[in-house]
Amino acid sequence: MNLKLVMVLLFILSNLSFHNPTSEALQPIILILDGSGSMWGKIDAKTKIAIARDVVHDVLDNMDPNQSVGLVVYGHRHKSDCDDIETLIKPGIDNHEEIKKALNKINPTGKTPLANTALQVIAQLKKDQQSATLILISDGEESCNGDLCKVVKEAKEAGVDFVLHIVGFDLGDADQLALECAAKEGDGIYINAENGSQLSEALIKTTSLPVQKMEPTLSVKITKDGSPHDAVVRIAKSGENNYFISRRTYTEEKTNPTLFGIEPGTYDIEATPLGTNVTSIIRKGIVVSSDEIREVVIDFTAGKFSILTTGNGNLWDSVVNISKEGESKSIAKGRTYKSESSNPMIKELSPGFYDIKLMAMSLLGEKTSHIFKQVEIVAGQTTKVEHNYEFGEILVSGNNNGIYWDCVLNVNAGKKFLKGGRTGKGPNGKPSSYLLTPGIYNVLFKPHHIYAQNVNYTVRDIKVEAGSVQNVIHNYETGIARISVTNDDKLWKSVISIYQDEQLVYSKRCGPTSNTNPLEIHLTSGTYKVDVKPLKLDAEKHKFEILVKKGEILERLIEF
Repeated sequence: MNLKLVMVLLFILSNLSFHNPTSEALQPIILILDGSGSMWGKIDAKTKIAIARDVVHDVLDNMDPNQSVGLVVYGHRHKSDCDDIETLIKPGIDNHEEIKKALNKINPTGKTPLANTALQVIAQLKKDQQSATLILISDGEESCNGDLCKVVKEAKEAGVDFVLHIVGFDLGDADQLALECAAKEGDGIYINAENGSQLSEALIKTTSLPVQKMEPTLSVKITKDGSPHDAVVRIAKSGENNYFISRRTYTEEKTNPTLFGIEPGTYDIEATPLGTNVTSIIRKGIVVSSDEIREVVIDFTAGKFSILTTGNGNLWDSVVNISKEGESKSIAKGRTYKSESSNPMIKELSPGFYDIKLMAMSLLGEKTSHIFKQVEIVAGQTTKVEHNYEFGEILVSGNNNGIYWDCVLNVNAGKKFLKGGRTGKGPNGKPSSYLLTPGIYNVLFKPHHIYAQNVNYTVRDIKVEAGSVQNVIHNYETGIARISVTNDDKLWKSVISIYQDEQLVYSKRCGPTSNTNPLEIHLTSGTYKVDVKPLKLDAEKHKFEILVKKGEILERLIEF
């Protein structure tokens, strides 16, 4: 069972019937339940319709049997019918078991005609000259182009006597403005069954309040740049961290300012603006009385950072992290990119002092980041921040006898590794480019398929200056040892090992096919010792010495 929804309904219904042990007539309750197709959605592996059934069953079990209850369901019979609204159980006493049975037969199918449902229920109340408390449970917003808030407002202005409470059940990203507006116009409350802990605190605080219309005691208006602004407003008893009411203001006059009916006392108000990096504002010690509406205006008019990043004078991509002065936690971030549409990057923030950390993209070295400290933001003003990265470029090529050769590259600043890479090979090869801030660098070359003692080579002390472009090339000078192995004029499996100064520099099998026999081995110029050990043949190793020269092919045929 979904505990959040249980608490919501128990809260609403307990104020109507649970505190009335007598048998005197109680104002009827009409449950309006969502039977649209989305109620097959799941929360913790259980469908929402199943959760709703269990919750209402539990509520009915704990209700005064003399409480008159009715049940209206919408969207449960036809897939695309905006008039699919049915009164399953008319208000009456001793019908709680009948309501349970009706709930069990509901098969969520169609749309969410909130306005049409309210029209039908209110029309019946007017016809019967009956007052009632309506409790609407919906997991989505209006899907039949109706205006629930307008319907409720016009009914109230026409003198129909009812109170409307609304429970938004797992609304997700749906806009709850219309639901909040309707609850407000219906002299009721809106509760979003999303956050269990906040909802629990809200219910604990409000269970003692009467269900009939509560006169507002607190008005909170949120503004920014001279206009109403959307924000989440939360209220806690002064000195406590448990916010028992949470509500959005949106930007329309009917919800901003938003009105709260809370008991007299002292409260703390937290307002969090939406759609901006402006931080929350907390107003403490707000005194609320029953004599008048306490009006609170919270203004989020902010200042702006204009952050321009360039590299050698041209627009340059940079990661931006902004934190409050002296703090490490980022409160705003982004990238400038290299486009005029995003560079300079504009960030809106609350007035105050900030630290701005910039990190250049695509640059390597010790000066790829920059920090501006204690930069002030002033309300209504734009603070400009600019930084230019200086860099040079190195074009790194690995060659073999003057031709591009495949090498693994490591670019280092002293002993610090900065970035790896590979060079191209053959006539279509090309240098690898590295953009480096001014400084001294080393490049390590690790060639593929070239063998020798100390074959890796480091080009050291490469001085990079701003705006410079220079080539960094290391050329290996190799020859080829082409070694074939036969036995009785047949290619034969063997292990070929090559040593330079008693150090093994190469070892590999040659096979019985021409793909691997002969083996072609690229060796730097010099003298080498070769061991050839035949496999599956009772014969001694064949040992010999070779002299490899640049650009030459040395062929050896070993016969066993």
